[in-house]
Amino acid sequence: MLVAVQGAGSVLGGLTAAAVLRRWGSAVVVATSLALVGVAGVAMAADLVGAPLLAFAVTALFACGVAVPWLIVALVTTRQRLTPARLQGRTAAAADVAMTVPQTASIAAGAALVAVVDYRWLMIVAGVVLIGCALTLTSASTRALAAAAPLDDAPRASR
Repeated sequence: MLVAVQGAGSVLGGLTAAAVLRRWGSAVVVATSLALVGVAGVAMAADLVGAPLLAFAVTALFACGVAVPWLIVALVTTRQRLTPARLQGRTAAAADVAMTVPQTASIAAGAALVAVVDYRWLMIVAGVVLIGCALTLTSASTRALAAAAPLDDAPRASR
């Protein structure tokens, strides 16, 4: 049942990804996706504080389902838009490696850690790290936009 809930969220995420990306921009979509998955990870450990796990798990898995297609669509679209045509194949391969190798390593590390650490603490740590990544991306994007913005409304001379 829980996988079906996540799947329903993925369908919604897939159907809305293009519109959300167009409206918010890639940096905000990636940051929002990371934050959603991070909050969901923390929510999955809700029974540590006596909260009903099932209600949090259903909501968290639905949110993850929505967030993952948003994240993938934003990453792939940005890579395609910023890469010259002659390098599309190389960057696609590099991006695939950059996404799957850390995922595989984290699965191995998680499998080893879950033998000695309660999984709920691992979910909390993973969630906090993802939320931190989202905040870092948001602040870095804000600084980059501020640096690129003109300081005044004076017309610029063209060359």
